[in-house]
Amino acid sequence: MSTEKKAIKYLTFGSPLMDMIVDVDSDFVNRNNLKLDTTIHGNSESGVFREARLYNPKYIAGGCSYNAIRVLNWMLPSDERNSVACLGSVGEDEDGVRYRNLLNEESIIPLFETFKGKETGKCAVVCLNRERTHITDLGASTLISDEFVEENWETIK
Repeated sequence: MSTEKKAIKYLTFGSPLMDMIVDVDSDFVNRNNLKLDTTIHGNSESGVFREARLYNPKYIAGGCSYNAIRVLNWMLPSDERNSVACLGSVGEDEDGVRYRNLLNEESIIPLFETFKGKETGKCAVVCLNRERTHITDLGASTLISDEFVEENWETIK
């Protein structure tokens, strides 16, 4: 992967969510009172995210706009890599670092405002056999400030 910086040609703006995809057993679903084949809002205090980490999750940089820009990046010729960027906000935590690293591995520039004391948004994708449910906590993903955008305007304009 080239680390050469290029001008940003493609930019997305949205809510970065660390997807945690886990295969679980029915005890996990029952313990956490989950209904399969649904999408629900959770919160970091619920414990479902902590418990999901015990099931050896696969981590993927997610969120609607980020999923779209990642597909675009896959379709670009190699000489246009490092011209794709994501604008958003994350928490100052392990998931924020992981999210940045995953984007860097794909030659996507993370332009993230970081919020101390906040958690990065996340989505646990809980899979049981052929069914799944999504538990989402938006966390810091909704907190980007006008000041951050203004400070980075020359980069993103």
